[in-house]
Amino acid sequence: MTQEKAFSKRLIAEGIMPNIRGYYFLLDALVIASADPRSLWRDTASLYHKVAEKRGTNAANVSRSIVYAIERTKYNLSNSQFIGMIAEEVRLETAG
Repeated sequence: MTQEKAFSKRLIAEGIMPNIRGYYFLLDALVIASADPRSLWRDTASLYHKVAEKRGTNAANVSRSIVYAIERTKYNLSNSQFIGMIAEEVRLETAG
């Protein structure tokens, strides 16, 4: 299973469906964060800018949409905490 598929399955398992606006932003952020885990802890704004460029929107919209998506889960985490948690869990699952 590819890492992106693993992220997608995990988001859906957490109740974040593809029809929720922040789903694809979260998916992109997870892929970027898994490639460079330090991007989460250095500056999440740059992570939002990368996602925004890819999706043709702005960083503020990305941030708000991710908050909206995370609010649908049972977690009360910040964007970076949620992205970090999912990225690490999938990394451990796919590491074998």
